[in-house]
Amino acid sequence: MSNNVIRSVAIMLLGLVLIFMSDGAMALLIRLIGAAFFLPALVSIINLYVSRSESGIVPKVLISIIDVGSMAFGVWLMVAPAHFEDVFMKLLAIMLLVFAVYQVIMIVSAQRYSVIPMPMYIAPLVLIVMAVILFSVKITSVSTSSILFGLCAVISGVSDLLISLKLKSRSSRMIGSSRDGAIQKY
Repeated sequence: MSNNVIRSVAIMLLGLVLIFMSDGAMALLIRLIGAAFFLPALVSIINLYVSRSESGIVPKVLISIIDVGSMAFGVWLMVAPAHFEDVFMKLLAIMLLVFAVYQVIMIVSAQRYSVIPMPMYIAPLVLIVMAVILFSVKITSVSTSSILFGLCAVISGVSDLLISLKLKSRSSRMIGSSRDGAIQKY
């Protein structure tokens, strides 16, 4: 299984989680991000003081301060996820925009080597519009925004899977250009 397929399936699963667990999905994701801040910092502090080697580049005190700050932020994310829901939704909108632009760039770059059908552009362009709307409009209901982001994630996952499969099938056929600039199959 290729990385593109795994990425597409993971995005679709995230979207389905956001849709079906719309009430608590954002809080759960924020808590998971908090744990992702807390646990590595805890391991780093333990490793720093258990290991006998001296860190010559950065002093132990500075590393400890950074790790304690990371742990405190992680605990804050895990304890009070409601404070970060609006910021997290804006970050999701930015990530959706970046991913949709990436899909358009991937299609445009493949257009040099082969003829890509115009319907392949529809989903990424719709996702760009949705990302801009989700970023600019304040949605007060976390459940509604979770469902909207979930739908966008499912659409982007399916779109990414279709684009990846289409480009893979086109690249498996050796396509090159002739001397007069016309596209030929070898």
